[in-house]
Amino acid sequence: MKKTIFFVLTALFLCGALLPANADAGEEKKKDTLEISALKAEPDIVFNGITGMRITFHAKIDKKESSAVPLIYAVVFDKNNRPVKAALESSNHNINGSAGCEKSGFILRNPVKMFIPYYVPALPQGKQQITIKISGAIRYGISDPQPLKCSGETCLDFSINKPGARKFRVMAREIRVDEKNLHDNNWDSGGGRGRLPDLRYKVVLGSHANRDMVYASPVVKNSLSAGWVDFSGEITVSAEDIITIIVCDKDTMVDDPIGRLKRNVDDLKKIADSKKKIHFGLVNTCLLDIENQ
Repeated sequence: MKKTIFFVLTALFLCGALLPANADAGEEKKKDTLEISALKAEPDIVFNGITGMRITFHAKIDKKESSAVPLIYAVVFDKNNRPVKAALESSNHNINGSAGCEKSGFILRNPVKMFIPYYVPALPQGKQQITIKISGAIRYGISDPQPLKCSGETCLDFSINKPGARKFRVMAREIRVDEKNLHDNNWDSGGGRGRLPDLRYKVVLGSHANRDMVYASPVVKNSLSAGWVDFSGEITVSAEDIITIIVCDKDTMVDDPIGRLKRNVDDLKKIADSKKKIHFGLVNTCLLDIENQ
């Protein structure tokens, strides 16, 4: 009789009928969640030469697995509660077609800080009422991110003074660089022409945490000189934003910078209109062409 009762209890336990009352509750707690608090905005600031707004908040993320990578999005909405279109397709601040910012990583330090340049939202010049909405996702391995359940202060209404936008295209008609790199070595380790740099130039807005590469030219391989005949795509900036043109040696992992030129769009236009060849860094000749849109 005792053996019969033992086998019955064992079968019921294996089927889950006699699981501890809090076992399922423990499983239910293991969800990917995002809680936002202390959401604040600093509109109309200049950060690394770029005019925009800074969003700060505290984020508490609970993950089912420690290896999962969280992603947090801040997206701009207009006064009619519609997402604002991103003015630049190639911008890091283009979040599925909308203006915003993305932060990702295994560990997010509080307070979380996100900067959104004013050149990104396709809004008219002047005072604009906007809403920032915070959302999140989680990525496991190489799978597509899955939405996070968000709670807390996920929306913030405020106004910005958006400066006028400037649209332009750029082309480097001629670039010549020094024979040796900064350490007086060959640019590359190959023999013959393989020791020469693979030249290209980039157009970058901002730097460090808000670095936004909006254009990279085709590469001219194994040469100390290069010229291009095609303009970049249309680039949008705020009037006083600092634009960085970087000439570099393209490498497999990280490009080696050869020279940087930092100017606003009006100064770049003056340089281009003068038809003068300029030099910066290890770039001994640069002839630019700027076309206003």
